[in-house]
Amino acid sequence: MKKHELEEQVEHIRSLHGVLCMNYRQQTVEEQKVSCKLTDTWDLFQHFLKTSAEFLSSHLSSVSGSLEQSFEACYIKAEDLIAASSSTDYHDPDQNIALILRDLETLHDKLYSALSQLRDFSHSRQVLQGKSFDFSAISVGERQLRLRQESWKLLSRCSEQIAAWKRGPFIKVNIEWMREKLRQWERSLQNLMLPDEDPILQRVRGCLQGFSQHLPLFHTLLDPAVKQKHWAAIFAVLGKAFVEPKTLTLIELLSCPLLQEQENIQKVREDKPDIVVYAASSQQHDME
Repeated sequence: MKKHELEEQVEHIRSLHGVLCMNYRQQTVEEQKVSCKLTDTWDLFQHFLKTSAEFLSSHLSSVSGSLEQSFEACYIKAEDLIAASSSTDYHDPDQNIALILRDLETLHDKLYSALSQLRDFSHSRQVLQGKSFDFSAISVGERQLRLRQESWKLLSRCSEQIAAWKRGPFIKVNIEWMREKLRQWERSLQNLMLPDEDPILQRVRGCLQGFSQHLPLFHTLLDPAVKQKHWAAIFAVLGKAFVEPKTLTLIELLSCPLLQEQENIQKVREDKPDIVVYAASSQQHDME
């Protein structure tokens, strides 16, 4: 609240007291005490305000100089943090994700603290001199650091979840849930305001595309119509020894040339005679 607004409120209260005394009744002893206290408090406030103004006026130059020095020191610190966040390690998807996330969190905490200080310095300068400091470049740097954090977090989430899916049994695969998670990650990927050629984004995109291209085939293999005889033929087509579907893990299945043999697998699924005979003969040849 500004000084003139306070003056208006004090005068308004005094005016109300006057109206009450003139038209209704005189103030009671307690009301007079409150009125006197208001006047004394207001006078004391004005005294301190005048003293503070005189102090600032006489020390404005030194205070402003000290403020600018503090701002510059903090600005340089923030620039160094932004430079550190641009390290090539943070653009290398082959780095240890957990360590990178820890380092980026530490950097962001320090940069956010410096940015808060810069805002305070700027506000103080606005009060003292009527103009603020320009630290827009630091704000941009802080946003870029947050985006870098988000890109690594997305890579961490999708790679960890896909790895967990691969460790699980194939017969328990939930394709619809997988599709939904992949769509969520794709939306998050699109929301990251980073260049398309960003290496972390490219790694995330590769993870999503590499896994999602197998979903139609998973759907085919999980069809209840696929029986034991089909699985035997499928493994023969894939050039692999037969594994009980109940014990088959997703990572074991993905180690097979699924995409290359997708057409033949579909023929097995449809009980096409030529491919079933081929698979059976291949299996017999392997046994011999």
